[in-house]
This record gives sequence, C-alpha cells and structure tokens, in this order.
Amino acid sequence: MQPNPRVVINGGGLAGLAHAITFARRGWQVTVAERATTPRRDGFMIGFHGRGFDALSTLDLEAPLRAVGRDYAGAEYVDGGDRTTARVSLDGFRRGTRGRFVSVLRPELEEVLRSALPVEVDVRFGTHVVGLMPGWLTPDARSGARPAEVTLSDGSTIRCDLVLGADGLHSAVRGMLGSPESTALRLLQHHTAAWTLHDPAMAAELGDTVRVSDVTGGQVGLLALDIGMPDRRPAADRGMVSGYAVLPGGRELPDEPAARIRTELTRHGSLARSIADRLPDDLFYDLVAQTVLPSWRVGRVLLVGDAAHAVSPVAGQGASLAIAGAVALAEALDEAPDLATGLTTYEQRWRRVVAPIQTAARRAAPAYIAHTRAGLLLRRLALRAGNLPILEPLLTRRAVGDELA
Repeated sequence: MQPNPRVVINGGGLAGLAHAITFARRGWQVTVAERATTPRRDGFMIGFHGRGFDALSTLDLEAPLRAVGRDYAGAEYVDGGDRTTARVSLDGFRRGTRGRFVSVLRPELEEVLRSALPVEVDVRFGTHVVGLMPGWLTPDARSGARPAEVTLSDGSTIRCDLVLGADGLHSAVRGMLGSPESTALRLLQHHTAAWTLHDPAMAAELGDTVRVSDVTGGQVGLLALDIGMPDRRPAADRGMVSGYAVLPGGRELPDEPAARIRTELTRHGSLARSIADRLPDDLFYDLVAQTVLPSWRVGRVLLVGDAAHAVSPVAGQGASLAIAGAVALAEALDEAPDLATGLTTYEQRWRRVVAPIQTAARRAAPAYIAHTRAGLLLRRLALRAGNLPILEPLLTRRAVGDELA
C-alpha cells in the first residue's frame, strides 16, 4: 500500500463517521460524501450496548456518550384503554450487559462521532458517489494496483485505495456492485417510524419510564427526552418527547407516511391519541429489514454498517455493529501485510459476529406486533417473566444474541 493511502466513504451516518475516525487516526486521507445537506436530526432512541459500547471506549468516546445518554428506569405497557398490562425494569438488562448500556438518540450519537473527527477529514455534505470505475471492481484488485476512482454527484472525481459503502439500508454503492434491494434485503414484514415533538405535560407524566402500547397489530412507544429531570439535560430537551411506531407492512412504503401513523396512533392509548394531530410531517419512516449478502466486498469496494449487515431498526443493534465494525476493520488492516488480505480477514471475522445477532433479531421481531389475542397474552407473560431473577440472564442473552460472549 502506498504511503498516506486514501479512502472515500459514501455516507456520513454512524458507520461512515466511525470509519472516518479510525482510518484518519491511522494516517489515511479520508473523504466522506454525505447525500444530506446537513447532519441528520431525526431517528430513534437507541439502547446502545455491547460491542459498540466497547468500540466507543476504544476510541476514547465513552465519556461523551454517557454525557448525552439517558438512564430510563423501565417500561410500562398499556392497552388501548390505558390499563397497565406489564411493567419491565431495565435494571436486569444493565446487569446483563455489565453496565455497558445507555439510551441515546441516534442524531446525538452521530454528533458524538462527528465531534471526534480529526480536522483533516474532508466531509462533503450534499454529495454522494454516483460512479465507480469498473476496472477496479474486480475481486483480484490488490494493494499494489492502480488506485480506484470514484465520481461524486458534484462532478468531481477522486482516486483512492479503498471505497467504503456506508450508505445504509438503501445503499446506492451496494446497487452499483450488482446487489439490488430486491435481493439484498430480507423483509421482516414490518414498517417503523420515529419522531420528536414538544409536549411538556406528556414529558412530565412519562418521567423516566417508557410508555409502550400493548395492542394487537402494532406498537407505539413514547419517551421523555429530559426524563423528568430537566436540570440534568440541555434546555433543548425540556418538554420534548420521542416516539416510535412499529406496524405491519411489506416492501412498498405509503405515499403519506405521517398520515398512516396519525391514523395508527388513535388506537394505542390516550397519550398516543393526544399527539395524532400534531405529528410532524417529516418523521422518519422506513422498512424493517435486514441486509443479507453473500459477500460485502468487490475488489477495492467494501460495504460496511447497515449497507452490509443491517439487523433491523427495531432490534436496536445496527448502531452498535456499525461503530464496532469500524474498529474491527481497522484492527484487521493493522495486522495484515496488504490491503486485500486485511479486507478478507475482516469480513471473515465480522460475519461470525453479525450472523448470530441477525438471527436473534429475526426471533425478536414478531414480539413487536402481536397479531392475535393469544399472541398478546403470551407476550405479556414473557414481559412479566423478564423481571424474574432466575430468567434475567437467559432473556438478556436472547435479546442481544452472542454480543455478550
């Protein structure tokens, strides 16, 4: 590999930023092309734990993570008539993850990473990769060959040693490599949405407890961002509520996602109904799906994060894997005699990590939506069992796959 090698990263989300940090710290010249014109401000509250937590510690970012994180006490499940059907404490999960757990909004996690970018990293908002030179996509393209070349949407071209497709579930780079969504995505037959809005009364009522609906055919969750303690949170969080919804759905997304969620909210209890007519039009809405590919790499182009191995938005571990994967890739390249060997080693190792977590996520997906009354009752029994000390370790491991191994 040439001195001061160059990498182009398509995507400036969690995976793109984490990889930019690890490569820049190792002397690579880094260009990040991000399609959005500004940093992303929407997204889920993430239960962040496991390998991703360890990776942030490796990057000396655990303190900033904890500074923006929240410690919810647990969740209260309520039916459409506001009757409590189950209560779940998060203390057992914290014990099961050995304290490596914090709740954080996705855009806040991105900001933690963005603030750690070395000044040398070239971040280009409003730009994305639109072309890859075919000659350098062959599997035998090795570190001693001519650099690859990418074309960006602004018309510029960049010659580089490596291209990372960190552009998420709907990756354009993945499509350029011959893996369209129709074959790359494993649908879990759900859609999901996320939003934030200002409602001080609701935030005060929620406090440090997550309110989760317990009805057939869907799920809605509501969380106070200041968790009832505004003196511990930034002023921007005060009175703010984060919400999410999971509902049945196939490959096609609705033309008006906000309208569909407004209708859905009306049957998930009084708190959900109270915000139906105030839901923002620009909410996040997407498929619940996994990325499953026979290979993440073609020549000098490597898919990372959700572009390669999405777990699914409702499973909550995509963020952890995206960040931990960046550290794993850097370590594999550090050990390897050349770029090609390092990329091969990384994929072999990281697939062994990702596969069981994807399996656990597929197992857990049906729990988000009970389609029958019997299914609803079984879920309630499982939720109540989760508070039994004898079952805590088993249920925690089932929730996170082999991530604690």
